[in-house]
Amino acid sequence: MGIIIFPILLFAFLISVTTIILSIIKIVKKQIHLKDFTLGFTLSFGLYFLIVLGYVLVGKAWALSTGFVIPSIMVFFPFGLFVLSFLYENQKLRDIRNVILISVSLTGILGMLFYQFVFDFFDIFGIEKIY
Repeated sequence: MGIIIFPILLFAFLISVTTIILSIIKIVKKQIHLKDFTLGFTLSFGLYFLIVLGYVLVGKAWALSTGFVIPSIMVFFPFGLFVLSFLYENQKLRDIRNVILISVSLTGILGMLFYQFVFDFFDIFGIEKIY
């Protein structure tokens, strides 16, 4: 299974690094504000909370499912929305784009720093692992 999960995590890592670089460029150009950081963190935390809540409500999960679910919901889907937002150009979409950019960047940074907690929360919340 690691052969399947590794490319997914690698792709999520590459997207995260890309968004971190884009975020730094936008911060230097003063195109990202404090409210974007606040909303981006809130979005990341909210998505992670919903993922964990879903696992807790079900009570059991495939042990490697976080390798698919977390990157899909917290990196791939938001990054896809970020890319699609370039089809239309207006101020509201620019603001949403910044929030998504910060959200994916924070997810990547926190996922790399706290990998064990982010991906292995089953024991903390008493979720049964299925192999």
